[in-house]
Amino acid sequence: MTAEIAILLFLPVAAFLLFRVWKKRAKTPVPAVAEAKVPIYERERNIALNVNPTLLKLQIPEDELLVYGVILDLDMGEGFMTLACYITGAANLLFSSGGGIRGGGKNPAIGEAGVEFVTDAQEFLIFAKPVVAPLPPAKGYAQFFLLTNKGKFTACEPLKTLEDNSSPWLALFEKGSGVIKEMHRISVTNNQE
Repeated sequence: MTAEIAILLFLPVAAFLLFRVWKKRAKTPVPAVAEAKVPIYERERNIALNVNPTLLKLQIPEDELLVYGVILDLDMGEGFMTLACYITGAANLLFSSGGGIRGGGKNPAIGEAGVEFVTDAQEFLIFAKPVVAPLPPAKGYAQFFLLTNKGKFTACEPLKTLEDNSSPWLALFEKGSGVIKEMHRISVTNNQE
């Protein structure tokens, strides 16, 4: 029931953000040579996946295994949405169709939700496996990437198991949804001012 509510709340947020990106793109003049948005998304997603402790100015003891970042990729049917959060509070939301929200962690509410998302991910390492290739998820799936000082770990979950509360990743998915909801709330508030 909780996952169904999270997904029901999550989908309108994603639709709103996609509409906002579409509306913004409709106002932007089209250059003579159109630039493909997919390579930009792929580049930004790769950057997010390759953030390391040094870039975040973290000093993690060698004998410790610490999750310092979580990347959540969601298949949205016609594209992907990627949430990237780090233990420093940095948070970004990317869309394969273009656009997104960058620098969300500068807002204290988003930063706190992002830190909680990353901190809670530590408990999910037991369900993850080492990353072979950081590909986007298959149709109908959510994919988690846990960035640690000992490498990247991943798990792919069918969206239906998140909807029916049978996924072991449900609690972490809900934390990620909370970050996205907070980004949406702040975005709406800023647009109304």
